[in-house]
Amino acid sequence: MRNTLIIFLIVGCGVLSSSAQAEAPPSLARADSLWAAGDHANSLSIIQWVITRAVSAQDTTGEVAARTHCGARQIALGQPGEAHRNLARAVQLATALGDTVALLPALRWLSLTAGQQGQIAAADSLYQQLYNTADVAGDPRYLGWACVGFASRALQTGRPADAARWYRQAADHLGRAGETGGELWARNGLGITLNRQRRYHEALAVYTEVARRARETGATMTLANATNNMGNLQMLLGDPAAAQRAFGQARAIADSLGLVESQLTTNLNLALCESELGNLELATAILDSNLTLCRSHNLFQSRGRMLLEKARLEAAGGRHHAARRLQQRVLAMGDSLAATERARAVLELARNDLRTTSSQAALAVLDTWQPRLPLDGLGAVKWELALLRTRALLAADQAAVAVDLLYGLDAEINASGVLRLILEFRLLKGRALAATGEPAAAVSQLYSAVEMWEKQREKPGELRWREMRAAQGRDVFLTLARLLTDQPDLVDDAPSEVFRLLQRYKGRTLLERTAGPAFADSLRQRMGEPEALATCQSQLKPGDLLLDWYMGPRFSLLLVLTPTTMRLMWLPDEEELAAQVDAYLDLLNSDTGLPVASQALSAKLFGSMAALMDRARHIVSCPDGPLHRLPLAVLAHYTAPTSPVAPPTWSTLPSLSFRSLSDQRRPHTGTGLLLLGESLPGKLVGPSLELDDLQHHYRDCDGLVLEPEAPPLDPSLLYHRQVLHWAGHVLANRRRPWQAAIDLPFVFRDHPRAPLTAERLLTLDLGCDLAVLNGCATAAGRVVSGEGVQGLTTALLVAGSRCVVATLWPVDDRTAVLFSRNFYAGLADGQTVETAVANAQQVLRGLPETAAPRQWGAYAVTGDGQLTVELKRRWRMSGIGGASLLVVGLFWLGWRLWGKKSGRHRSRPQANS
Repeated sequence: MRNTLIIFLIVGCGVLSSSAQAEAPPSLARADSLWAAGDHANSLSIIQWVITRAVSAQDTTGEVAARTHCGARQIALGQPGEAHRNLARAVQLATALGDTVALLPALRWLSLTAGQQGQIAAADSLYQQLYNTADVAGDPRYLGWACVGFASRALQTGRPADAARWYRQAADHLGRAGETGGELWARNGLGITLNRQRRYHEALAVYTEVARRARETGATMTLANATNNMGNLQMLLGDPAAAQRAFGQARAIADSLGLVESQLTTNLNLALCESELGNLELATAILDSNLTLCRSHNLFQSRGRMLLEKARLEAAGGRHHAARRLQQRVLAMGDSLAATERARAVLELARNDLRTTSSQAALAVLDTWQPRLPLDGLGAVKWELALLRTRALLAADQAAVAVDLLYGLDAEINASGVLRLILEFRLLKGRALAATGEPAAAVSQLYSAVEMWEKQREKPGELRWREMRAAQGRDVFLTLARLLTDQPDLVDDAPSEVFRLLQRYKGRTLLERTAGPAFADSLRQRMGEPEALATCQSQLKPGDLLLDWYMGPRFSLLLVLTPTTMRLMWLPDEEELAAQVDAYLDLLNSDTGLPVASQALSAKLFGSMAALMDRARHIVSCPDGPLHRLPLAVLAHYTAPTSPVAPPTWSTLPSLSFRSLSDQRRPHTGTGLLLLGESLPGKLVGPSLELDDLQHHYRDCDGLVLEPEAPPLDPSLLYHRQVLHWAGHVLANRRRPWQAAIDLPFVFRDHPRAPLTAERLLTLDLGCDLAVLNGCATAAGRVVSGEGVQGLTTALLVAGSRCVVATLWPVDDRTAVLFSRNFYAGLADGQTVETAVANAQQVLRGLPETAAPRQWGAYAVTGDGQLTVELKRRWRMSGIGGASLLVVGLFWLGWRLWGKKSGRHRSRPQANS
């Protein structure tokens, strides 16, 4: 995560700078004390004076030491270009002197600056030179730092297993050298590589051990580093309370050190933590306190960094004008601010303008500020600036200029080894070539981007990385699909190829994100390759219609499939469609505007496909992005044509690939209904009424309503039931959807009392036919374009349920009870799940108290909506039937008595023997 990298690099530089102090001559002691006090400007001034004095006195040895010292400090301040000049000169002088002792630290720092500036080949060469020189000299200390360099390069290029091996070697070398701080720093790096490999418990054990040893040895900076990394791991695993505690401990350690820079860093991590939790106001307040601290201590560089972080928070909250003002304030700080911070400000300001103002405004920002930046010292940021300029040029219809720019970047970006930049480059080049009339070359570039995206998928990556990769993927695949649609002669069987590409992206990405951090790889292996077009069509029956949407940043797509045809319809971009969905949801309580709005939105989403929908008997929808929040039952009710034929039934699938996953499951053997609910006295009484009602009407029901503080349940209670029914509260978690939970306590091997989260559901083999989540917004979750809604619904499908009925928004107790009663009655009559839902909604529409669409329209069917469930009613006598039977019984009894009295029932004569 990004906050992991912030403290890792800063604290890392602190560790490295402490090494420089040990190597520094006595004349630099004053500079070191000023640095420790946070007075970086005067500290650097003294070091520069020492360099000038050494040059004048022709003291080559002193000049090497001072330049090495200065370079280390400049690296810590984020000035790799200035550091590189000092360190390159130090290496040159030390080599001429033949002084290995002086050469080793200079090589160590120089290799780091080369990597920071994107000089990948030079960095690799310098790390190798450092390793060879230290090996010949028998110096384990610098052998260790060379291994650290190899490890960081392996981590940057997506080789976490190699990185872990190098970090272990680094820790061994540094431990033998007695450099405890460096050894612990290397082990901290090992923890990060294990984290990248999703070996989370091992990573947590490494961080815990590093923190313990740092506490014992008094290495407080390393202790803060490890504690912060533990906080980040807890955030990743969805335990924000534990993360906040860890970040608070790291801040307390920084406060005890009295070092302002450390306080700023830990405060920043807390702000990032709060922003991840959605507490943007609190995060902004923490950054404001950091800005006050920067002003009071005259920390110019840190102030610029805090302003940029605050601008990101403002943009995340939709306050783009406020973000723009902050970015301009950073640029107004001028050349005295570190070049990397200025470049980031330019990049974010131009992105902001491209997103909210115009392409011309973005180009104006780049034209004004980019020439003022020392691009050779910016590393990957200079490529990001160039690619952003290309995007702006394409948006401004200057494709020819964009092509020229991209050809100039070709060799440099492809040699960088940064996968996300290479993918972005190939996507933009494909778009530019298509716009300039070279479709064949464009297709070649886009297929290359697809391959690069697949390589990215092989990297575990943390949550933000995976989400960014998904956003890139939707742009790549939709762009390629549109080009193949417009130019079908470029490939054989274009419709099948377009279908294959879209399923390759959407279905696999959905499962990968649904699973959360711990299970994505195993689920992706279970998923396999998506089905071919012909296979998918063969599974459709006459009257079936499949609607599959794909939301994109520039345009969206609706794919329509019948047993014999496939059609495509291009739609507006995701942002426009999301605004229309939001406006529609705002009208759900309206009695007048909803019919007209339904017609308008239906025309936007279905267009010319409406005729196919009118003839369909069963519609399967695969929504995308904001369309997951849309109540299709409400939309269909107001737009269905008037005809004697019953309207089609609707169900949804997260993606078509769920069909192939379902086929891999063994046949279900579940029996009976398991009814679960919670009771909150005085607040939540509906679940008790609902479960009592179902138990009253159906056999083979096990009902359980838990009171607060009830004993935890055994998860085996859920196994092999025909129907799982939940009535009650759901813990939603839009930011970490795998932590969405059914709020009942269960006993798990790793926890004595925990709610049933989506992540834990994925470890169970439910084997049920139907799951019903009749609570508040149980179908809600995090909506990500190309990936669907991540939450309980999808987790239940992956865990083995064939179908899930859930709610799109909160419903009141009366509505929930009435829906449940009528829904199960339909199932008992042999109706399919989707028909039973539709009929139950029709009953609710006919009652005055539940006639509003917000009351009856919340229920959605996900999965196999044509599933039927065999329910057994309890045999109960109605009032009229009971009275009739009593009359018949009395009549029969009277007839018997009258017969005996009149002698009609005489004994029969016995036959003679």
